[in-house]
Amino acid sequence: MHEIVIPAEILKRITNINSDFSNGSTNIAREVLKIFDTALKSGIDQENIEQLLLKVKPAMAAPKNIIKFAAEKYKNSDNNNYVYEQILQLMDRAKRDIINIGIDKIFRSRDHQKIITCSYSGTVLNLFRSAKQSGIEFEVIAIESLWKDKSFGKQMAEKCGQHNIICDIVPDENISHAITRGTAILIGADMLIRSGGAVNGIPSLELARQNSSLLPFFVIAESFKYSNNIHTEDGFCFVPSEFITFVISDNLFE
Repeated sequence: MHEIVIPAEILKRITNINSDFSNGSTNIAREVLKIFDTALKSGIDQENIEQLLLKVKPAMAAPKNIIKFAAEKYKNSDNNNYVYEQILQLMDRAKRDIINIGIDKIFRSRDHQKIITCSYSGTVLNLFRSAKQSGIEFEVIAIESLWKDKSFGKQMAEKCGQHNIICDIVPDENISHAITRGTAILIGADMLIRSGGAVNGIPSLELARQNSSLLPFFVIAESFKYSNNIHTEDGFCFVPSEFITFVISDNLFE
């Protein structure tokens, strides 16, 4: 029986992903897909690299789902040179679909919205960017979202600032006050649970509990983030469906 050897460069990239707490799950899924494609084109056995990548970021559904989706595509394709680009295009289409739905659901109902968010979501940021580019006037209230030595609310505020989006940071202990200032709540999701609810970064559950249906509570995530099982770990929490007004998603990967 031959020992399975994975090149050190690929192992390093996987290690970097597992220690990445800045990028959202969509970007991490894209990087995992890129590693998968690189490994296959380097002649590494598909099943071996697939099993290794399926263990990446267990609290995020996107990397696992994209690898499973890609594995089937590679197995059934006559020309693997284009599979990677085709999947990226499908992921981009899913992003566009949910942004269009999100703008219609959240911003068309009233002007000058004040949207409360917490943790950090690249998908939420993309929605804010698109709304800004469409000329919609709104402000963002980012809950500080402290975890260990990192403030994900500060990260969101900095990203919003890069796109001239007004964003105020509110300490975690002042969630109730933030709710009195806001008009709607929007969070991303690392997992959309098919039976209902979502897994996201802290303090999503606390925000949902304190809101308790006072404001519409939206969750936005692409369909490649669906999961049958709830998995949380340090820094993540599960938000039950009873706190969620509407889930903004697509059906491209379902």
